[in-house]
Amino acid sequence: MSTQLDAAPYFNIADPSFSLQSPEVRDARERGWYARTNYGIGILRYEEVSQLLMHPKLRQGSVKWPAHHGITSGPFAEWWSNWVLNKEGTDHRRLRKLLNPAFSRRLITGLVPRFRELAGELVDSFDEPDRCEFVSEFAEPYAARVIAIMLGLPEDEW
Repeated sequence: MSTQLDAAPYFNIADPSFSLQSPEVRDARERGWYARTNYGIGILRYEEVSQLLMHPKLRQGSVKWPAHHGITSGPFAEWWSNWVLNKEGTDHRRLRKLLNPAFSRRLITGLVPRFRELAGELVDSFDEPDRCEFVSEFAEPYAARVIAIMLGLPEDEW
């Protein structure tokens, strides 16, 4: 017996070629608000995501990601469960209230020129012109240095 869920489009979001900007995803978004993925249901539209995130019975589930992959103890599982982005409910609201001033529009707008300059510096330092290992040569140093900038720490200590 087929269900409405079975009729939803399917995306393998772990596939390196998967793109949220693909014509297939855009088409799916036009036809419906969700799709099936190899990690569960994927919400395709902003309005529906907003509604779901506000629902008191919904759990985002990020905190359980390691356990879904067999990691139930150890340093990574402990770190993951304590990471601010994986907190929910009261803990999330408390931490967000503490962190919101550091991410104010006024503060971030003033730092945008430095963030752009940093991106240029990293691109210019790629081992090969016009190519890079994105995570190690750009994403990791960019994210860590942005945080250092925001916290007023020396960038060379990222």
